[in-house]
Amino acid sequence: MNCRPYRDDLQALVDGELSEQRQEELRLHLAQCARCRARRDLLAALKACLPAPPPVSPGFGQSVMKRLAARPAPPRLAPRLAPRLAAFACVVAIVAAGALLSVRRSRHGLEPDILPDHCLAARCGP
Repeated sequence: MNCRPYRDDLQALVDGELSEQRQEELRLHLAQCARCRARRDLLAALKACLPAPPPVSPGFGQSVMKRLAARPAPPRLAPRLAPRLAAFACVVAIVAAGALLSVRRSRHGLEPDILPDHCLAARCGP
C-alpha cells in the first residue's frame, strides 16, 4: 500500500486543518492501513500531551512581515566569487583527506603503495 500521499496529511487531520474532501480520502485510507492509523493515534496522543499554544493577537503576522521587510537584506557573495570559494573548499578537503590518510598509514606502519619494490626492500630489509 502506498502511504506517501497520506503520510504528510496525518498531522493536519489531527489538527483539523484538512478540507472535507481530503479528510474523507484520508479516512478511507486509514480504514485499510494499520500503520497510518497507528501514526495518527501517536500524533493525536502527542498533541494531547502538549499545552495549547498562546493566543496570537490580530495583525501579528502582518506586523512581523512589515518588520522583516524593513530590515536590510543580508550581503550576498559576488556571483563570480561563490564558485571559486566552492572550488577552493573542495581542494582544501581533498588535501586534508590526503594528509589524514598519510598520517593514518604512517601510524600503522603501512608503506605507501606508490613506492617501488626496491625502495621498500631498502627500508624494510631483505
